[in-house]
Amino acid sequence: EAAPLASMQHQGIIHFATAELFERLQANAATAGEDTDVPMVRMSYCEIYMERVNDLLRKSCPQSQNLPVKEYPENRGFYVDGLTE
Repeated sequence: EAAPLASMQHQGIIHFATAELFERLQANAATAGEDTDVPMVRMSYCEIYMERVNDLLRKSCPQSQNLPVKEYPENRGFYVDGLTE
């Protein structure tokens, strides 16, 4: 059953992004054969504020605040060291 419109207006981007992700995964699974790999989803939730990265999935403590941003070797992109999955 669909959520009432009033409650949908208060849902944030994370809700919509994860809903879209899992809808696409479900649609791909429905069209793929049984021999395909099962996807694994890992997520983190961080805040970037005033050039500081904070882990929002961990209690506020020194280990969850001001986390360093590092670069993968071979231009694979960036990651936050110590971010909870």
